[in-house]
Amino acid sequence: MIDEPAAEVLRSTEQLSLAEPVTYDVRIHGVFKTNGACRIEILEQNRIVPGKIADAVLDEPHNVYTKALDEGATLRVTAQPTMKDGKLHRLFITGAKVAPRRRATKAKAK
Repeated sequence: MIDEPAAEVLRSTEQLSLAEPVTYDVRIHGVFKTNGACRIEILEQNRIVPGKIADAVLDEPHNVYTKALDEGATLRVTAQPTMKDGKLHRLFITGAKVAPRRRATKAKAK
């Protein structure tokens, strides 16, 4: 059985490749519950990329994705990237949980 990320690579007329699953801390900027399409910000890269949530939890009310969108929360997601010319093209998200809050670092007094 071919999963959705592999199917996108096979169907594409562009040169796409499939990378190994990766964990990212992201913020969701938009999501369609009907098809899972989303726009997400990868925090450590400070950029917004297209994504697709392929997690059955998305169909449930008050799920981790829609709550994070409503609250502006950071999610730690597992996602399989498709790559184009060695650069991230789209993320296929297969799971998420609320990311631990980052602690602010205090400046040292001189």
